[in-house]
Amino acid sequence: MTNHGALRACCAILACLFLGPVLALAEPGIAIDDELRASADVLPVTMAGQKLFRVCDFRFGDYAIVSSKMGVTHEHETTVFREVLTHSDAAEQFTFVMKGAGPETADVKAKYSTESGPVKRYEVLPGVTVGAGDLSGAVDRLDGAVAITGNGSAPWKLHLRVKRNVAGVDEKAGVSSLSNGVRTIEIVDVVEPAAEGATPGIPARGYQFVEDGRALAALQFYGGGHPTSHEGMVVYLRSDLDADMKLVLAAAMTAILQAKDSASHR
Repeated sequence: MTNHGALRACCAILACLFLGPVLALAEPGIAIDDELRASADVLPVTMAGQKLFRVCDFRFGDYAIVSSKMGVTHEHETTVFREVLTHSDAAEQFTFVMKGAGPETADVKAKYSTESGPVKRYEVLPGVTVGAGDLSGAVDRLDGAVAITGNGSAPWKLHLRVKRNVAGVDEKAGVSSLSNGVRTIEIVDVVEPAAEGATPGIPARGYQFVEDGRALAALQFYGGGHPTSHEGMVVYLRSDLDADMKLVLAAAMTAILQAKDSASHR
């Protein structure tokens, strides 16, 4: 090796030693629990376009949808005050079967609904009210059941409540959970921390699944950038969980991803 080649090799080694930790610390994304980050399998999510009457083809790691069905979407819109104030609501149902690394599958049945427009009512004449305030507000609801086939256990009930603006630039989850009647896993917001001195933007967002103070998994459903972008979707799943629990969490997160995709089109 020439002196020039040896110098380049030495520089490359030094860059790995000194810049590697810095790059790892600077990795963008939601601020998940440190213990979860240290013990989780990090699974980037891929998404194929939604086919007619089918759920989007979400895949991550060993987890994939093997069959699905979208129900009919019901929509209703009410316009008042010379079309200035519009209130709308929509609901859709969907089902899918998800498979992981083992032979087990998870059956998911869910309903996503959203209500947008004026969320406050004011009486302008006796018996006559109009909406006002929070004109771009929306409330999303996801309710579902996740059942592992063949193990005889009770299904897990999924409840997610989110208030957002219609453009999706800002949102906040309310009381949300995944429970089988014995165990309850809270679903809480997590966002990307703002870098010191950085220009304010839309941070990455997601949810963390926490049971008795212990983070079991996390879903980054939005990686930053354009509000309707599907780039940067990532699943964090503790490697020490049993196969059934991993599959339950993976299926619940997939249901949330489907709801988020529906919300992005409204």
